[in-house]
Amino acid sequence: MMTRNMAIIAITATIIALAPIFAGRADAQESSSTGASGWFQDCRPAAVGEYDPILAFGQPGGSHMHNFYGNEAASPFVDRAALSTGVQTCSFGDGRAFGNRSLYWVEDLKLRNGQFAGPRRATAYYSGTPRQAGELIHPFPSDLNAIVRDDNVMANTKMFFACGGTLGDGNSAQDGGTKWDRPHDCDPKSKQPYVFANIQFGSCSNSMVDSEDHVSHLAFPTESGCPESHPFDVPKLRLGVRYNTWMGEGAVMADGDDPATGYHADVMHMFDPGQFQLLIDRCINAGITCNNNPAKRAGI
Repeated sequence: MMTRNMAIIAITATIIALAPIFAGRADAQESSSTGASGWFQDCRPAAVGEYDPILAFGQPGGSHMHNFYGNEAASPFVDRAALSTGVQTCSFGDGRAFGNRSLYWVEDLKLRNGQFAGPRRATAYYSGTPRQAGELIHPFPSDLNAIVRDDNVMANTKMFFACGGTLGDGNSAQDGGTKWDRPHDCDPKSKQPYVFANIQFGSCSNSMVDSEDHVSHLAFPTESGCPESHPFDVPKLRLGVRYNTWMGEGAVMADGDDPATGYHADVMHMFDPGQFQLLIDRCINAGITCNNNPAKRAGI
C-alpha cells in the first residue's frame, strides 16, 4: 500500500494524506461504477403524486404518476423558496446532505397487475472527467431545471433497466447481466430484487437555467468535447432508481407509454454554491472517486 511520503502531487494537504491510502478501497455501499471521478448520494422517497412541478406547475392532478426523491417540499407548487427550507432525503454515508436541496423525479411504472410500482430508493451520481477537452468541470447554473428523455439508443442518456439492490448502484447489469430496454422480472429472493432504471442528463451547458422544452439547454458531449452551442462542461448527473417491485415484465410507464421509448427524468437542482463547488473541485477536478464518503476520500 502506498505511504503518505509517496504522495507528491495533490490539491491540498488533506488529499495528500488521504487519497493514496483510500483510493483503492471500496466504500461500505459501493463504487460509483462510472470509471470517472465524482460522488453520489443515496436518496429516500420524498413524495408520490400525479403532478409535475416543471411541466405542470401549480396543477394538482395535472400529470401522470411520479415518484419524487430528495427534497420533501415536493408538491405541485414547489418553488425555490420551498426547496430552500425543505428536508432533504439525499445524503452521503455519514448522513450529510452537504448543501443539496435538489428535487429529482421519475415517472412511475404501471405493473401488469394494474398497480403502480411506487418508489423504493434512488441514487444521484455526479461524475466527470477532470480537464476534459482542456477544461475543468463547472457547476450547473444556479436554480437549474432540466428534463432528460430517453434517446432509445442507450448511448447518450445511458438509459437501461436491470435489477437492483436496496442501496447504491449494485445492479445486475453492473455485475455482467443484460441491460434491458424494458423492465424484466427480478428474483424477489435475491440481493437485487427491485426493478432498476438508469438514466443520465446532458453534461454540456449553454449557461441557461431552463429552456422552452426544458431539455435543450443541456447537451451531450461528442468525442471532441462539448459542442460550441453548449461550451461549458458540467457534472454528469445520473439517476439510479429502484422501484418498489420485482414485477417488471409487462410494465408500462404511468401514462401508458412503452418504457423502451418513453422513459424520462426531471430535476429541480438546488445546491449550496460553495459546497457544490467544493465537491466539484475536491472530487471531480481533483480526479478523486469520492463515492458516498467525501470526508474519507477527499477530506471534506
